[in-house]
Amino acid sequence: MIASDPAGLVGRLREFDRLIALLDDAVARRGGGAVSITGEPGIGKSALVGAVTGHARASGWAVLEGRGHDLESLLAFGPLAAALGGHLHRMPRARRLAYTEGLRSLGTVVEGLGTDGPPDAVTPTDRSRVFQAVALLLGRIAADAPVLLVVDDLHWADPATVDVLRYLSGDLDALGVVLLVALRPATPRPDVRGLVSVLARSPRHEAVTLRRLDGAAVAALAADLLGGPVARPLVAMLERRSAGTPLVVQALVQDLRARGALRQRPDGWAGTEPDPDTPAHLLELFGAGLDRLPPDRRQVLELVALGGEPVPHARLAALAGDDGLTTRVDDLRAAGLLVEERVHGRVRYAPAHPLVADAALARLGQAARAALHARYVAVLEAEGAAPPDVLARHHLGARDVVGTGRARAALADAGIAALRRAAPDTALRWLTAAVDMAEGDPAVLGPLLFDLGIARQQCGDAAGALAALRDAATQLNRAGDPRGAATAATVTARLSWLRDDIAGARRSSALTLELAATADPATRAATAQAHALQLVCLGDDPAVALAVLDGTDVAAVPDAGARARLAGFERYVRMVAGHGPADGALAALRPVAPRCPDQRLELACSNARLELTVLLGRWTELDAELAAAQELGERGVGPLRSWRSPLAEFHRRFATGDWPGADDLLTELADSPWGAHRPVELHALRTWMALHRGDVPGPDGIVGPPGPDGAPLEPRGPERDLHRTLRVLAGASSGPGGGYLVMFEWWRLLACVRASAGRRALLATATDLDRLGGPGSAPAALAARARALGSAERGEAARHAALAAAAFDALGMPVDAATARIEAAERGGGRDGLAADLVLLDRLGARPLAARARDLLGRPAGAPRGPVLTPREREVAELVTDGLSNAAIAERLVVSVRTVTSHLDHVYTKLGIGSRTELAREIRSTQ
Repeated sequence: MIASDPAGLVGRLREFDRLIALLDDAVARRGGGAVSITGEPGIGKSALVGAVTGHARASGWAVLEGRGHDLESLLAFGPLAAALGGHLHRMPRARRLAYTEGLRSLGTVVEGLGTDGPPDAVTPTDRSRVFQAVALLLGRIAADAPVLLVVDDLHWADPATVDVLRYLSGDLDALGVVLLVALRPATPRPDVRGLVSVLARSPRHEAVTLRRLDGAAVAALAADLLGGPVARPLVAMLERRSAGTPLVVQALVQDLRARGALRQRPDGWAGTEPDPDTPAHLLELFGAGLDRLPPDRRQVLELVALGGEPVPHARLAALAGDDGLTTRVDDLRAAGLLVEERVHGRVRYAPAHPLVADAALARLGQAARAALHARYVAVLEAEGAAPPDVLARHHLGARDVVGTGRARAALADAGIAALRRAAPDTALRWLTAAVDMAEGDPAVLGPLLFDLGIARQQCGDAAGALAALRDAATQLNRAGDPRGAATAATVTARLSWLRDDIAGARRSSALTLELAATADPATRAATAQAHALQLVCLGDDPAVALAVLDGTDVAAVPDAGARARLAGFERYVRMVAGHGPADGALAALRPVAPRCPDQRLELACSNARLELTVLLGRWTELDAELAAAQELGERGVGPLRSWRSPLAEFHRRFATGDWPGADDLLTELADSPWGAHRPVELHALRTWMALHRGDVPGPDGIVGPPGPDGAPLEPRGPERDLHRTLRVLAGASSGPGGGYLVMFEWWRLLACVRASAGRRALLATATDLDRLGGPGSAPAALAARARALGSAERGEAARHAALAAAAFDALGMPVDAATARIEAAERGGGRDGLAADLVLLDRLGARPLAARARDLLGRPAGAPRGPVLTPREREVAELVTDGLSNAAIAERLVVSVRTVTSHLDHVYTKLGIGSRTELAREIRSTQ
């Protein structure tokens, strides 16, 4: 049990050490002291008390334990009788009589002591003899061994026990007694508050307030209970449902295990239920006393619980009535059911624990709950500024009261808002409910099905997404919306291609032209361009795609802004088809023209500009493009943060030598909805970094991204091309596939240079790169590197490599520049700059390149190392060794606490350790 094993006190070891230090000090002084442990129900007070008493017993202390009970609060001296009687009755009779000799008043507290004569009568006004007898008894016991007197759940102790403890509090040091009490905060009883106040003024007092566990501690506790690591989704569920309360974590884990709702995956234990029911005994524990609340108090609690978030005072007054609200709230706070917080000067209320809310709502009937939801809808709509999720939750609960039409509209708005902020799981919930409420009107059902398809796709349900998108195209066509129908078919075609369904992609892409035939000129042009781009992705002859573009009449588009952007996007598609330079396409995508009224076209152009800016290595221009993408998100065009934005930022950080920053971004993305639903891209980014660090020994080390069960997925579609490209970069002899996405074109081009077997092929690749990028671009720099690799004459090769290094330096790409300088030196060129390059490569952990530079400089290799930590992982590990908490490390590195926790998880896995103590020992051994 955790209570008997200090090592199991997850998140409480610091408090345990403080209390043991107080006990050790009391023994050294032959004195006493006081301890008060405060915390809400289930927070671990009893576990900490048990660990301390277990240590004390093992150290030779006389431990006297008692506990208050809710149903025994009127039984005089209850906890004290348990503490004294339990200790006395365990010893031989002769010894017990020696301790209690002359203390007849103890018989009032402890039955069956066998003291000489009947116990003295004790009146309510004169109990001093009982108090003195207890003090004398404790003093006698303390003469033989240090005494630890424990009263757990002091808030339920009877008044007589509290009075005795207050009497003892002034003489604890003289008696040689340490008094330890544990209680809930904000108890309404003045006698208990008075005792705690007196103890706090004791010269030897330790006050411990137990807080809720953070996410890392919840994960550690769950791992301790299950005997192994726990997967992130299960940790997230436990953290959300328990709010960091250890007792709830234990109960949820035990319930899941008892019901067989747990399974082991390569990444740890995982649950089979995303949101399991709360065990009944937890509802009873946190709902104790709710049935005894007056109706007006109970309704306030129900309204706050139903809110799902802290409820401002003004909103609660509108919901429950302002008459006497402050008194009702104060009563609920005093009962430990409600908490008050002040944010920016505004008072808000929340249930004291999520399970208090669950217990309160479990007692509500469906009709009563719907009526309260309807009351929320009226108040929130009157306010006019409620978050979409909040309004949708109450509309869903009140749909039978407010009407399905109003509820459906609110749910649709919330779903679209969730998609914009990259929360597809939330969007899926709202949009599914909205579709269920649709009544067959194609004009209503079509847009809902389209958004539902996008949500399903972002959640990884490709089959469900395709079904919804096909239905959306059908419904939108019936509704007389050719633009919407063509858009749905375009997305269907792209998703089919991503699933390796080439025939399905062709059918859907061809259907787009048919659906858009009766649309306006701008829609016809945009659809034709999307179809041409899809043909290139499908691997068709580029001439076919170019013929589609040639048949498009962009000049017929009446709006100047739309016409200019369509012309720019056409240049982009032609460039992807191999006709035209990337810099020309990028310039065309930045027209000096009025803003386009077609927001989807604006978003498509923004995404294309992001991709081309990365491809060309124009890192100084990237901030403007990222800001433009963010502005489109804030205007309601697509997601607030397109997935291309973090990809572009990753490429910049990596290319400009900020590998720790790139590592941080990957860690943040892995914990985001983006990472959860785009495993291919995330896996590719991690593999890309691993290749540069030498963590992948060769092409056989490139495996597919892991699936839900941890086993590698079989690459298919464009993923297969990316997988092949990564293998080529790791040394495979086969050539790379076609472009995966333009965002990854840089990798494909590098693979072309790496894989080309002959000089002729390398020189042809260089020509293609020059045509693609133009002077001063990253492709042009790579072209110089290709010519260096393809030159037969060493001097010519060294000259081209030096030109490549200079070009990469000008672009601010230090690792690529170092690579070119190393290749120049290996071909007989000078070694200028290699020493600085070696320092950079060692700092970044680019071991293969560093080894080549070290050989050229004639420097010895470093000592063999164990598992390699990334620079950021090493930095986090060293800060842990310095004694910093996760929060302090996050503040130092300007990252989130979750990011620090993820880095530590990777460190623990790589080093095969499981604690901060082991980590500190390991890091010190390598310093």
